[in-house]
Amino acid sequence: MKATSTLLPLPTKNVLIPAAEISHYTGMAKQTHARWRHEGTGPPYIKLGRRVFYRSDDVKAWEESNYQSTLQQVQELNQSDTQLDVSNV
Repeated sequence: MKATSTLLPLPTKNVLIPAAEISHYTGMAKQTHARWRHEGTGPPYIKLGRRVFYRSDDVKAWEESNYQSTLQQVQELNQSDTQLDVSNV
């Protein structure tokens, strides 16, 4: 049986979150964040020496920008003339 995990809410104050802990807030694997840093995607990060941190405000803004992109796509679909045929469902 798979263990379920609960996401932690992002701190209300702008704090630095270590890269090792970011998955507790986003639900994405640490390796995913590492790949995003390498690719130049994902939330902005700060590198202090060898350590990587994320500002909680940057993570919130990144999450919001992804949400708004999705919402924009849904709105565009709703405004288009294309109707989905769901009669066979």
